[in-house]
Amino acid sequence: AVSLFYKSQLYVFSIPYFEHYANQLQMPVPAIKIRDQKTKWGSCTPKNIILNLRLCMAPKNIIEYVIAHEIAHKVNPDHSPAFWQTVEQLMPDYRERREYLKEHPEMALEIENKVREKLGVALQQRAVANSTAEQGAADSEA
Repeated sequence: AVSLFYKSQLYVFSIPYFEHYANQLQMPVPAIKIRDQKTKWGSCTPKNIILNLRLCMAPKNIIEYVIAHEIAHKVNPDHSPAFWQTVEQLMPDYRERREYLKEHPEMALEIENKVREKLGVALQQRAVANSTAEQGAADSEA
């Protein structure tokens, strides 16, 4: 339930960026999927773009960079100079954002820990709510 919440939040947050960049590239907005991935922030397939669920804990400008990077793959499916020109056309300061990801490899672990922490809190709250409901039902039966 918690991961579904984060998926929906990331999806809603990302839509305006996908619309903006697709418009710049004069293409339809691709199908967007959100998955929990261990090694990639995003990926592009012929049918859709996949964003890593863990991006929901990243700074907004980094999420925006990943979206621009992945939508640029719809024009150039590789990391050729033409691909990077497309990324730069979409986001002139992409180098700083890309560098941030390189300089903060621990961010993936930090994000994973934050997600686990939030998931743990949510599970604890659910357990308390269930326990309270069970206690209320038991009191009603007595």
